[in-house]
Amino acid sequence: MDKNSIKRIVAKFVIDLHPSKLADVRAGIQEHLNAQLTEYSHDFEGMIIAIGEFKLLTKQAMVHPYFPYCRVEVKAPITLFTPKPGCTLTGKVVQVGTDYVGLVLLGLYNASIPATAMRKEWAYSKEGGEWRSAKHARHVVRVGSHVRFTVESVDFQQKYLAVFGSLKSKKTGALDYLGADAGEDEEEAVPAAGTSGREQANGQHTASKSKDKHKHKGREVQEEVAGTPGGESEGKHKKKDKKKDKDKSREPGSSGRHDDGKHEKGAGGSAGAHAGNGKGE
Repeated sequence: MDKNSIKRIVAKFVIDLHPSKLADVRAGIQEHLNAQLTEYSHDFEGMIIAIGEFKLLTKQAMVHPYFPYCRVEVKAPITLFTPKPGCTLTGKVVQVGTDYVGLVLLGLYNASIPATAMRKEWAYSKEGGEWRSAKHARHVVRVGSHVRFTVESVDFQQKYLAVFGSLKSKKTGALDYLGADAGEDEEEAVPAAGTSGREQANGQHTASKSKDKHKHKGREVQEEVAGTPGGESEGKHKKKDKKKDKDKSREPGSSGRHDDGKHEKGAGGSAGAHAGNGKGE
């Protein structure tokens, strides 16, 4: 039974009590409420299938000169049956014909499933007076079967309800067959779900372990790089060597490029001086 087809609300009723009911007001109110059971209510847009204990809201009822009834207000919890097209209902089969299946809903309301609203696999068997599925030999709809069906349309006639259903969906049919298959699926699904949950937990645990391993490996790699000749220490030593080379190049006796230039100029100057001396001679 579709959960959306059953509603529980707290309803407010306005009741006109006959003077003959004033000797026992509560009994008169209860009688009036019981008369609305199993009927369609336009105010609440559903069939009233149950009424709980009511609470009297009116403390003093007015008696009008042209209206001999006493009007009182009460509120009570009620249960509504509100089937709508597209919802799924379950009914008990009470009649089986060559072109339809008749059911009773909640032991109160009639429902009908025409042959034109059944899947092609369904065929009527005259021998057993039942509908059988050509695909599944155990799937049978007969008098006394509880059948799940889809609501196609709903008709309210003079406060009474008529429901027209369909067996076109693969999820519809006799519960003694669908229920057994659903139970097997659930039994198989539960361990699978539990296993998948464990696998997911193990996967998360393994992933966290792998992350930790990667972190440790990263640290080890960094330490190894720092300790190896090509690591950070070597880079620092190289930088220090470069600084030492620069410092040496700045010293007067160093053999840097700038000093070589000076020496060349000095050599050229001395050569010129010797040439001058030669001319003098």
